[in-house]
Amino acid sequence: MRRSIVGFSLVLAVLAVPLRASADPAPTEFAPAPAEIHHEPLMAGIAISAATILRSGSDPVQWHPVHLQASPLGQDAFVTVGTGQTDAYGKVSVESPELNANTAFRWVFDGDGTYAAAVSQPWTELVEPVVQARVSDRTPHLGQRVVVRGRMTPARPGKRVSVWTGRRNCWCDMAIAIPAPKRLAAARIHPDGTYRLVIRFATTGRKLIHVHVARSEGLTFADSYNRHLRVR
Repeated sequence: MRRSIVGFSLVLAVLAVPLRASADPAPTEFAPAPAEIHHEPLMAGIAISAATILRSGSDPVQWHPVHLQASPLGQDAFVTVGTGQTDAYGKVSVESPELNANTAFRWVFDGDGTYAAAVSQPWTELVEPVVQARVSDRTPHLGQRVVVRGRMTPARPGKRVSVWTGRRNCWCDMAIAIPAPKRLAAARIHPDGTYRLVIRFATTGRKLIHVHVARSEGLTFADSYNRHLRVR
């Protein structure tokens, strides 16, 4: 009988001990990878492959879903454009949709009972339009009318477009001996993204021309490839 009373008292003592509250989720953070940020504008229509690492202190957060969110310039809200799962090192990679405007990106981890939610610092990918250019005659005569046609993608109707002789505003032309740029003609982008310019040359010899589109809504400025002409 005494043994039963002692056992019953131990059970009551155990039940009287308050249960320990569950631990709070461990804090997490993103470690941006250098490959996320491109220092040069991307050509319109190209997708990026973004990567990051999710950690909790010095430990990787393994096998958890992470969202890549995007917000094109001019929009306030971020929307999820892709989701990936962290690997054994906490790394995750997600490919974005094709970009057609300057776009801000960020990483989002929703968290769970073990790890707290986290949102990375946003970064911006700049996008330049594709500018195509072709000429009606590559060997025109002196003073002959030469038509320069092409297309801007994505289209920005009404945006100013111009044709220049000389070097473009890029490192590839700065590194070689090309004369300073000089504008030959200007026009506006049509609703379908096309344009048409007319130029004439006052001197003979080899000429280097390109088409320039100014910075526009959600896009950086852009130049076409150089076109080589020989004026007779």
